[in-house]
Parts: sequence; C-alpha cells; structure tokens
Amino acid sequence: MAKILSISAIAHDCGVAFIEDGIIKYAFEEERFRRVKGIFIQFLFPELSLQALEKETGVTPFDEDVIVVMPKAVLCGLDYLASILDIKDIYLYDHHFSHACTAYYLSGFKEDTLVFSYDGGDGNGISDNVLTKDVIQKIREQRLPFRKINMEEEEFMELAKRVQKDSDFVNQIEIWNDSWWLKEDHTQSSNRASVYIGQGGNLELRDFAKNFGSVAELWNSFCVSNNMIGGKDEGKIVGLASQGKFNQEMFDSIGDLFKFNGDLRWGNFYDVNLYFGSLDLDNPEIRRDAAYMLQYLTENYFLDTIQFLKSKYPHCKKLALSGGLFSNVKVNQKINELSEFDEIFISPGMGDGGIALGAAIAKAKELGEFEVQRVKNVFWGNKTEIPSPQLNIESSDIDYNEIASELDAGKVIGVFTNRREWGPRALGGTSIMFDPRRKDAQEYVNTRLNRNEVMPFAPVVMDGFESIPFHCYKSKYAAQFMTLCYDVKDEWVNRIPGVINTYDNTARIQIAKPDNKPFFPILEAFNEMTGIPLLMNTSFNVHGEPIINTTDQAINHLSEGVVDVLIIGNKVYRIKSSLFDT
Repeated sequence: MAKILSISAIAHDCGVAFIEDGIIKYAFEEERFRRVKGIFIQFLFPELSLQALEKETGVTPFDEDVIVVMPKAVLCGLDYLASILDIKDIYLYDHHFSHACTAYYLSGFKEDTLVFSYDGGDGNGISDNVLTKDVIQKIREQRLPFRKINMEEEEFMELAKRVQKDSDFVNQIEIWNDSWWLKEDHTQSSNRASVYIGQGGNLELRDFAKNFGSVAELWNSFCVSNNMIGGKDEGKIVGLASQGKFNQEMFDSIGDLFKFNGDLRWGNFYDVNLYFGSLDLDNPEIRRDAAYMLQYLTENYFLDTIQFLKSKYPHCKKLALSGGLFSNVKVNQKINELSEFDEIFISPGMGDGGIALGAAIAKAKELGEFEVQRVKNVFWGNKTEIPSPQLNIESSDIDYNEIASELDAGKVIGVFTNRREWGPRALGGTSIMFDPRRKDAQEYVNTRLNRNEVMPFAPVVMDGFESIPFHCYKSKYAAQFMTLCYDVKDEWVNRIPGVINTYDNTARIQIAKPDNKPFFPILEAFNEMTGIPLLMNTSFNVHGEPIINTTDQAINHLSEGVVDVLIIGNKVYRIKSSLFDT
C-alpha cells in the first residue's frame, strides 16, 4: 500500500494532500497557514502546508517510500522540486483531470457518469506527465511570474489586506516582458473545459476546449469592473445579482452571445467584457441589473451546455461537476432542477484549492487503491488541539440544551472542532452558528465579524428534515457540502429570514448527518425548543482573513468578542463573568 503526497504549485490556491493506503488523510490549503486569501499569494509555493504535514505525520516528499505527484501547471518552487528530483521522479496530472477526479471519485456514483470541469484556465504549456530536471529547465525558460522574494512579510500582508484592483497585483509578482505568461501561446494552450465519462470506476476524456475566453474568466473581469477582486469576490456578484432584475436592453445587446452552439469553446469573451465595461457600473441600479443579467445568462448557457452533453451521452444518468465555475451555487441549482440527470454532485473542493487532492486520487486509482466512494465528511485539514488555560476564559462540558438556549437568546456561537474542512465551505469544523429566525441576522452577524457582504447566510439543517423547509428532493448527498441552492417553501420564508436570500427565496443549504457533531445534537436541541430544525452556519473568520486554522485563533476571536460562546471539541468556552458585572 502506498503513501502519496501531492504538491500543488499553481498560480493561486496552492496546497498539499496526502493519501495513505487508499485513505485520504490530509488536504491542506496554503492560505489557511499564511492567513492570507489564496488570490493574494500568487505563485507562492505551499511550504507551510508541507511543514504542517510533516508535523502531523512525519512525512516529507524526500522520504524513500513516498510517491510525489503534482497537478499541472507547475509554476513555482522549482529549486525545491529539483532537490526532490535528485531522489525520485514526480508524476504530473492534468489540471482538469485533477478537478474531475475530485468530482467523480468522491461522488459515490456507480452508474455511468458525465463529469464536466470548467474554469478560467490552466497550464504552463508543459505536456509532460513526469517532472524531471529537463522538464524543470523547460519551465524555467518560460520565465514565468513569481512573487517578489525581497518583499517583507509585513509589507506583503498589508498589501494583501487592501481592497485592490488588478494593477496592484504587479506589486506582488514579477512578470518579465518576455515571459511566456504574457504571450498568446499561453492563453491558447490554456484549457478551459473538459468532458469525461466515468464508467466502471475509470475516467475517460471525451472532449476539451482551449481558447482565450471563458465564462469563468468573464466573471473575474466583471469583479474587477465593480472594484472587487477577481478570483475572490465572484460570490458577492451572485448575491448582488439577486437584487437586480431582468434588463431587456442588456439582453438584446448580449443575450445571443450566451447561446450555446454545440462548441465548448466560448468565443465571446471580448465582446461581452467590452459591453459590461461600457456600462455605468457606479450607478447602483445598473450595477445590480448587470449582475443579474450576468448570472441569468450564465445559468442559461450552462444549462444548455449540460443538456447538450446529456443528449450526446444519454446513457449517463449522473452528473459530477468541478472547476471554479461550479462554486456558483445558483448555476448548480438550475442544473440540478432542470437538467435530465437523476442526481448531480459538485466537488466540495471545486476550485483550484482542491486539485492537490485530485492528483493524489489519480495516482491512488492508478495503483488500484482508490475507488468511487461517498465520504462521510471532508474534515481533512488541521486537527483540533486542546487550548491552553486562559485567565479570563472558563470552560465546561458541552450541554446541547444550554447551547440551544443561548442561540434562542441571540448569542453568536463559534464551533471549532473535528478538523478543518477541505474546500471553501464551513461545514461544522470551523463554523459560526446563529438563530435563523432573526430578520437582522445578516446585519448583526456581519457587524460582529466586521464584514460588509451582499451574500446571504446559509442554513445547516438536520438530516431528514431538509424537505420540510426547502424544496429539497434531489441531490441530497451534494447538499451535505453546501454546494447548491434550493427554493424555500412559502410557509417557511418568514420563519427563517436570517438564512435565505430574501430577494429570490433560495437557500444554500447544508444537510447535517447525525455523526456531524456538535452540529447535529445542537440542531436537535434547538428544534425541540423552537420547532425550527435548522440554524445559520457561516464560516469562522472575520473580514479579509481565511477561515481560522488554529485553536489560538478561535480563542482570540472569543476574547475579542467576535463570538459570545466557543465550542472546542466537547468543551464550551466563555469569557469569565466579572464580579463588577451587573
């Protein structure tokens, strides 16, 4: 049985993953350790993730019994990788194949499955499947971008925390004028979409698309046009879209450019991007309507794409999706509701932060040590450590009824238990819980977290109760990982306003199974007390930082008043009451 260590050294969202004896043991994202969002640490090697893995397991890529793999593209850490190559080869897996592996092999689908991956692009022009020193030399000759190595960490942190436009990224990375990165060859060889068929536990490539523009890249540019950050704030555009309305003039101008014509190579990026750039996006109404139309046309385009693929591969009854585009939960909802597939699944780590695990799965499958499966959870990050005693903090054993009472009384509850979640969603390892009945829930919790968001909060609902408040009758396994929306039933809209999008009455739900503790027993107690089988669940982080990663960070957020109560493992932590409190 093998030890497989995967190192992702791509443009952003780098990390590592480790599979041992066919079991996923760890999947780390570098941003959690750097405490800087992945989009701001461009072309940075995941050295802290490798250090964390060595601390947890003693495993390094230099160990004789460890197989090292990487998803393409390989863009940084070349000196480090060259030192590994003094000992062994490194196996390379295509970017989109790595995406597809996380979607298919974690889907549990035993039937023939259509697997579709779509994002803003990949690749550094290296077609080799094994990294050798000769291949590294070819990569060096491309003169790829990299972060300035002489930038002080304090300067970089301040830069990363600022709301910034594309022009500021020049301060983070060097891009040589003769770099392949700036040449047309780069964009034309960058893959945007791939279609696979999953059959009998194997993935077979059936189609792919390479061209400059993709719909995912358009979303990135739209963020920039709205003074947001491409690669980070697309979710805010989804939230903003629900506040807009159908605009006939916009539809007449660009609607035809989103008609799927049977070719995955979408060629209208420039025209659509130019059109949105011509609008007065400083006007709030135009901005909201433009976001609405972008979301509306994106939904239609991908629904047509998926239906076309279904007609081309009619024997496939299941659909598995991955790639950054499918972080769009509203697109996923339309596909789930309106496509002809019996069930869909979206990789919980659908973005580039998930492809380290995809490459590890690919190698494990090659060795006959990994099969299509359903996972109970994706708690593959840092383990939860017992906190050190704090003078101003008291602890007690968890009492679920007491926690339910505190939620009923309007307390903000932090949960830091299990292990950190793989992927962008907080699923019970690193979450904040709140009463979903409060109309001011979003405003109140955002104030506590120093956030200014347009995205609605999401509900976590008890397994077996999801079809009571929501029209949730399909793809419930996918819903365990908060990857798609469902419509809220009319009679529940006014009962749980804190966790629904009040503009369109949808919710990005998470179904909590009984073994997801402490989520499930807290939900049980809250339901018995209030008749509401769900709670708000948002990620445990303040504005501008990644989801927290250590017990110390959780304790600091309790001490600073971000949360009122903190659950760590089976213990509950609260600020000690002062004798002078009244």
